[in-house]
Amino acid sequence: MAEALRQFDSTFDNRLDALEIFRNDWQIYKRLVELNYFHHTEVAAHLEACLEKDIPAGFSFLDLACGDAAMPSTILSQVPVASYTGIDLSGPALALAARNLDAATYQTKLECRDMLQALSMSQSQFDFIWCGLSVHHLSLENKARFMQLAHHALKPGGVLMIYEPVLSNGETATSFNRRMHHVLKARWNQLTEREFSRIWEHIEECDKPETADTWLTLGLYAGFVRNRTVFSQPDGGYCRLFKYRKSANEN
Repeated sequence: MAEALRQFDSTFDNRLDALEIFRNDWQIYKRLVELNYFHHTEVAAHLEACLEKDIPAGFSFLDLACGDAAMPSTILSQVPVASYTGIDLSGPALALAARNLDAATYQTKLECRDMLQALSMSQSQFDFIWCGLSVHHLSLENKARFMQLAHHALKPGGVLMIYEPVLSNGETATSFNRRMHHVLKARWNQLTEREFSRIWEHIEECDKPETADTWLTLGLYAGFVRNRTVFSQPDGGYCRLFKYRKSANEN
């Protein structure tokens, strides 16, 4: 039985912001997922393959910015997981996550807090850490901090996987958005004008993508020993799935 732990250690303003984002944008985001516009189906297959082949049975799974935990809850029903911990700033999203995890046969815990804070305060280490479409909201300095904290929060030999937007070499966020606006407007053609406009407003205001080299180098500087791209969205590669492994000889 999933237990949502309402540990509101973030600021009051952050909690209000998270709730407002949830109310305004959650249904739009769910449509993007259901239409597979971000290729969540392919990403889920890669995560499941990694958990089956690279992570020992009875593993612990940390899900950062977990939302409703819909994708991980489906994946984890197919693999030998021992525990799941989900972190998110949105209490309403965690309530949905609790429902999605209600039938779980493994230990579950949900915490309402900022993911950097959760990583920095964690007293546990995990076999696998997942964070999808969230690290790119951080500044470059905090991306580096995220990678360092994630490295520290992994057990020896553990794996971090993130799924993030990727700039072409030499491209700025502004030129990236200019290029991708027309591509995504045509590709996401089942969204209404209002839905696309709201998503695009979020992209322009909040997204801070990096080049693939930068995403991989951040892992190298954090201490990961094997860093690689395992999946790229077809037709332009808007987002890529990155995999980072911690040395088995490192605590």
